[in-house]
Amino acid sequence: MNRFLNYSNFPNNVLKPAIIAALLLVFFQSQGQKNTNQFQKSFKDEDFGKSYYHFNQSIISLHQQNVKNYLLKNFPHLDRAGSTIICESSIESPGAWHFTFIQEFKGNEIYGSQIKIGINKKGKILSIFDNSFTIHTALPEVFPPKEVLDSLFSFRAAIEYRINQVYFPLGSTFIAALKLQLADEQGNVMEFIVDEFGKIIYSKDLNMYMYHRSQDSVVMAGVFLPNPLISAAVTYAPPYIDDNNSDIAQLNAEIIHTTMKVKYDAGTFTLESPWAKITEHSSPVTSIASNTIPEFIYTRSQSEFEDVNAYYHINEYQKYIQSLGFTNLANYQIHIDAHALNGADQSSFSPFFTVPQLNFGEGGVDDAEDAHVIIHEYGHAIMHSAAPNTNNGNERQALDEAIGDYFAVSYSKAINPFDWQKVFSWDGHNSFWNGRNAASTKIYPQDLSGSYHLNGEIWSSVLMQINNAIGRELTDQILLQSAYSYASNMKMPDAAILFLQANELLNQGENFNLICNFFNQRGLYICNTDNIEKVNINPLSVEILNSDGFAKGIADATIRFPFSLDAKMEIFDSTGKIIRSIKISNSTSITLSSKDYNQGIYFLKFQSNYTIPVIKLIKFQH
Repeated sequence: MNRFLNYSNFPNNVLKPAIIAALLLVFFQSQGQKNTNQFQKSFKDEDFGKSYYHFNQSIISLHQQNVKNYLLKNFPHLDRAGSTIICESSIESPGAWHFTFIQEFKGNEIYGSQIKIGINKKGKILSIFDNSFTIHTALPEVFPPKEVLDSLFSFRAAIEYRINQVYFPLGSTFIAALKLQLADEQGNVMEFIVDEFGKIIYSKDLNMYMYHRSQDSVVMAGVFLPNPLISAAVTYAPPYIDDNNSDIAQLNAEIIHTTMKVKYDAGTFTLESPWAKITEHSSPVTSIASNTIPEFIYTRSQSEFEDVNAYYHINEYQKYIQSLGFTNLANYQIHIDAHALNGADQSSFSPFFTVPQLNFGEGGVDDAEDAHVIIHEYGHAIMHSAAPNTNNGNERQALDEAIGDYFAVSYSKAINPFDWQKVFSWDGHNSFWNGRNAASTKIYPQDLSGSYHLNGEIWSSVLMQINNAIGRELTDQILLQSAYSYASNMKMPDAAILFLQANELLNQGENFNLICNFFNQRGLYICNTDNIEKVNINPLSVEILNSDGFAKGIADATIRFPFSLDAKMEIFDSTGKIIRSIKISNSTSITLSSKDYNQGIYFLKFQSNYTIPVIKLIKFQH
């Protein structure tokens, strides 16, 4: 398990093992895939994200220490007195290796300082996302005593928790603080940054919403494929309504009998496989489905039905992604409670516990009745396996929600294409909540809103366009390959570049123009017929200064080069139209006046004797 999430060795006596319920309630009510209005602003997003993307063609060894040495050499601020980087995770994908480092000062984490580097199997650097900090002043050496947490929190129920000393960035300074991560018995997980006065200066919800010898045995099971509205080809209206989980004849008629593997031990069949186990870990307490005969067929009014439905679809999806060649994505036994979260109309994935958990609520339509919800939440588990601890920043969170939505409708459409564009078509799109749309016409960035769940419709919709054009399996392979390179605070245009790069790794760039045109139409990428890996530059060669002020319309942006050069710079708008051409003569920088540009997204393309990447600038206000 990744060291960041390893709680098994943490001393139990550091903090009183409990948390005040009222404090958690404020934060946990906003969790899950249905939160379409909550705008959770990260401190990093004040700068519109600090995660800079770099193309590169340096060749280095795939050994972890050599990767670390490369970063220390090329990012000198990481190797100053007291400062270094620690490898947080290294993951192999079919096309590359992916390393995540965090910056430390005198053994203490600098919060939000991830560096993510992707390297193909030949040792060529594919991408670097840099969230590190340059430390200009001395950092405090005295951290708050753990007793400040006692005065801040009142404790009542046993939980899991972890405490670390961190340096937390505030403006241009860093403060010595405590990072407290804790979970309650319902699977709710929060992170708090607490200063020396016991004040919470930052908080974050860590949930992602939406010995006997035994043997496998094949049993009969009754499930929705993928939900009753799609299989019946109807919309939500009587008699196809929830009706408080009652046994409506038309709904029970949509329960399909199929087979699945379960565990057989000492005369009892239980819902357990290498990839899923139905457990009771969150209220309300319900009986877990088991049987002495090889049959798991229930009606929807019986609580066991949701157990079977969730178990079946998780196993099917894991088998599917392994068939695509991805054998290390959520390839563990995840614990599933199909009746969780105190009956809330909500679901979540939590990686905090020793064994990661999926929790499905019962408010409105029971979430575990809809394969869309099941696969969406499992999508968070898959993304966490591919790029652990990187779901930070509003657009990065939007991407995670979008990919969960995409997995859900792609899976559903392969079973039955009826109303495929309606995400959560049984759980949502009704009187309980609106659901989401995977065939949206939204364009980046003008259609971004305050909800990262709704912003995700841009990415899920363009993925479904690609899916419809080149097929599900190929799209899913490219997407999963690209997911390993995801990093904190990355943006949707970064995801588009990583997708094109993954297509190059797996398919030698086939369908490049087709895919690129879809991204271009969405404002995500300006098409260039050159091979995507040919666009490269040393990570330190180009700096973009004052992009934040430019975006807000209050300052000019400066593009700084490492030496004087001659070049021609063309500026494109989001439609691909050239709006300006600028000649650069023997200069080390060029300045763009914010007042000369309307609200929108702009791409800067250079013609020079040197290879310079396309640069993206965003203008939010005019």
